[in-house]
Amino acid sequence: MPPGAAASVVGTASTVPRHPTVFVANRGSGTVTPISTATNLAGKLIKVGRLPQAIAITPDYRTAYVANGLSGTVTPIRVATRTALKPITVVGIPDAIVISPDGKFAYVASRAGADPGMVTPIRIATNTALAPITVGLKPGALAITPDGTTLYVLNNLSGTVTPIRTATRTALTPVPAGDNPHVLVMAPDGKTVYVAGPSDTVLPIRTATSTAGKPIPVPGGVRLTMAITPDGKMLYVADMLAGVVTPIRTTTNTALKPIKIGGIFAGAFAIAITPNGKIAYTSNGQQRHGDPDPDRHQHRASADQGRHSPRRDRHHANPEHPLRTLRPNEPPTSTKPPPGRARVKPGGGHQHERPGQAWADPAAR
Repeated sequence: MPPGAAASVVGTASTVPRHPTVFVANRGSGTVTPISTATNLAGKLIKVGRLPQAIAITPDYRTAYVANGLSGTVTPIRVATRTALKPITVVGIPDAIVISPDGKFAYVASRAGADPGMVTPIRIATNTALAPITVGLKPGALAITPDGTTLYVLNNLSGTVTPIRTATRTALTPVPAGDNPHVLVMAPDGKTVYVAGPSDTVLPIRTATSTAGKPIPVPGGVRLTMAITPDGKMLYVADMLAGVVTPIRTTTNTALKPIKIGGIFAGAFAIAITPNGKIAYTSNGQQRHGDPDPDRHQHRASADQGRHSPRRDRHHANPEHPLRTLRPNEPPTSTKPPPGRARVKPGGGHQHERPGQAWADPAAR
């Protein structure tokens, strides 16, 4: 689970400011870095709990919730003032968090060693934790349907995905997902949830019936993260070890040519896609000589049709959906927007979260 889990709000144009703040969790220091999307400059560090490793933001853009792994807490952050509120105690070691589409609940997945994991609902109006829901071993990723009726929990050590009916907070029959599944992504239409499974495959699960479809082979490999475009037509799958991102056409469930974005062990830890589908951001594990933190460097990948930036590396995806991978930037305090980068209007987006993953920025402009 890499440091640098990032989150930005999934909301609407009426609730999201023109230049929202992106929040980045710093596991080693127990802090969160706010970054202005207007200037790409980092603000004052916000102190949270020990080992912060997942962040989610409410649809009204008022509160960010940070899961602190070693503190066993969730820290709410008031977005407008960038101030931390009283931590909320949850069971076990919280690894992942997601907000319901109506903004009424946060769901926190926690592992408990050899014991079954738990999902703790948090009532956002009062910031109180409710009775935990038992799931499988080592729950490490969450995804919720757009209507908020079903929450899906990926159980890494059980090799299953557990659906939870949110109205009754009851766990349903787990769906087998193979050995060591580790990433979960919900399609924007809520009809399919994708699981990055074993043997470099992606497993589609139909949410209507909670049944698994045919695994999709991924030639570039599957390690750590996935992201789907807001129209649901393309799923991007990263292999951090091989340093590639593989696009998958979801209409046919076929993998396209992998895109090279880094060397061995220097691939994407996280991917986020803007709502218009033109820009993909990857947070990469490229390590410089003498640098103790291999995760502080970032790539920006552009899927903007036909636009060329002088700063890009010459890596392309298939002709139908080109994705340009830019050279590594410095940390956010010195990052400047590349000339000619496409502007993105506020809008909705998909929602997914697990340690080290990023949410698509709905209003970076």
